[in-house]
Amino acid sequence: MNNGCTWFFASLIFRSAKDLLSQGLVQRCNILVSSETPDGALVKARVIGSDRLSTCGIFVGVDELLAIDGDICDGIEIRWRESVFMESSSAGFFGQDAQRHLLAQEAKASWYVGEIRLLEELDNAKNSDGGLVWDNTYLLKEPNIDAAEKRLKTIGMQEEAAGEHQSDGINARWRFKGIRRLLPLAETPADGSLLWCEDMDRSSAEIITEPPRNELGMFRWLAQNNREQ
Repeated sequence: MNNGCTWFFASLIFRSAKDLLSQGLVQRCNILVSSETPDGALVKARVIGSDRLSTCGIFVGVDELLAIDGDICDGIEIRWRESVFMESSSAGFFGQDAQRHLLAQEAKASWYVGEIRLLEELDNAKNSDGGLVWDNTYLLKEPNIDAAEKRLKTIGMQEEAAGEHQSDGINARWRFKGIRRLLPLAETPADGSLLWCEDMDRSSAEIITEPPRNELGMFRWLAQNNREQ
């Protein structure tokens, strides 16, 4: 909490103003927002997209909104994403090294964003042709990127050690499959601060309007849990 407010993770989508039909000209820029309500956070994220980050290109809208469980501090989890992989595509999920950016300003950095990948393994799942994957993203305060990498691996192993659970009545566990992203933050974490930007595979022609409010993670969760929106 932050002065009675909740912290939110928001993803803003921008498309290039130069060539709307080109590939690779769509960016997702991720920010922190503090607000008393999810709708307040959504409005605030839209304002930031329209004003503060307009230099990124044409603002399309808010692509994701998640509530962060706790205050912004070292080690806080800020994003979590679920996906399903197929055995035939496992190399794409687990075969590449971490995205480890060494930027010119890295020597001066103290805050990093790191993402780990966890694979759910089920008992008696020999006939399964895929599996559930979670990508969890953390903020880390460390003196350098090597220390941040070591810390992130420790978090991954801790998640694996505590990963025994039930999945539809079947015994299951999480396996740490590696670091997927590690880079210095663009700005010090604060209300409205830019964390990092990432290129998207989709063309800007495929992203014309903001997704409906009820498709954003925060509002999906409220609906699924019959909470007031």
